[in-house]
Amino acid sequence: MEPTLEPVVSSHLARFNLKSLLLAVALVGILLTPTRRFGGAYLISVAFSSVLVIACERAYRHGTRAGTFALALGAAIIAFPLAIFMTVFLVHAFLNLVLCTVLILLSVRPRTLVVATAGLGLALYGFVLWSGAERVRVLVALKAKYPFVSLDNRLSFEQTVATPSLTPVSQLQLTPAVAANLDTLEQFQDERRYYGRTWALYALHEDSYNQFARAAGFGVSRMPMVRAERIELEPRDTIIPPLPLAMSSINPSKTELSPVHQATLFDFLNPERMGYARSRREVAGFESHGFESLPNRLGGRRTKPERWQVVRLELVSLLRHQPPRVYVAESLPQMDQLAKIPHRALNEFEACALPKLTTSQDVVIDQQSGRIQMLGAVRAGTSCLECHEGLRGKLLGAFSYEITPLVNTDQAAN
Repeated sequence: MEPTLEPVVSSHLARFNLKSLLLAVALVGILLTPTRRFGGAYLISVAFSSVLVIACERAYRHGTRAGTFALALGAAIIAFPLAIFMTVFLVHAFLNLVLCTVLILLSVRPRTLVVATAGLGLALYGFVLWSGAERVRVLVALKAKYPFVSLDNRLSFEQTVATPSLTPVSQLQLTPAVAANLDTLEQFQDERRYYGRTWALYALHEDSYNQFARAAGFGVSRMPMVRAERIELEPRDTIIPPLPLAMSSINPSKTELSPVHQATLFDFLNPERMGYARSRREVAGFESHGFESLPNRLGGRRTKPERWQVVRLELVSLLRHQPPRVYVAESLPQMDQLAKIPHRALNEFEACALPKLTTSQDVVIDQQSGRIQMLGAVRAGTSCLECHEGLRGKLLGAFSYEITPLVNTDQAAN
């Protein structure tokens, strides 16, 4: 009987294959570990760098020195238009070109070239990941410092107090002038929110994936970075009237007085302090409405002579009280302090002027000799409705002003 021929499998080959498989799996695992933070751009960058190292080794082993140099140079050139998405690969391609040039001139063995170029890639990516990890840690800490919170408790009074309204709840018919003023306020808020603190909070919570990738150089390089200084705010200072007005007229007109109220609104409803609202129950970085830089903004440019002063600026509450009440304090009102501030009933001027603010006017003025009273509307813009209930243009409150001469008007006239 002829002996049966059976395939013989080398145990050494089997051990080698298993070892290679384990090493390959371990290497892939190491490469994939940062993917959860840095995403697809990281993997693409690693793939490009790996292909570059392998291609240079193959070209050097089987081709010519000129071909290896041309390959390294071509990769560096190709990396430039890709730099906006893969900054790390651009750096790797440039350093690889320099290293390959030196190794070619030294006529090193192929094994030396592959060890050197692979070591360069590992060192570069290791440094980038190490430096990016600290940046990611800062972003994670910021995200924990400014979590989503609910404003339901803060705004619970909106369900318990009926708000005065002379219009149907389906729509508010604002006069053209009032609508134009509301558009101006919303435009101001939108411009401040787009690249300001609100954007930073949005990117931190909704776009953190790209922010982490950007932090380690694997995101779009032109994408703005979220930084602590974009989010953290200085505490407000206490502002105590009187506040000088940069108005030179002895008898200021409504055209001159209306910007005083506009500046008050812009400062009180500063979108930088509103934070980012995903919904009323998910708001990050919110700070109560209040005044911050009002003394520097009232009445226009400070180059004008100051002949008037705001001796009283009080908040009229429509939502917390029925009938409306006016908060009385030595300093300008801050919303988070209202529970401790006494309040009074409307005076005669305020009671007559308040109904006019509902939809037809934004500012009502009572001008007498040596004394001006003014009532200005606080309306709900689109950003307000992210948390407040109601319709765009709804009257949420008002500011009551008393303005008196800073100097004697007769002396000013002379």
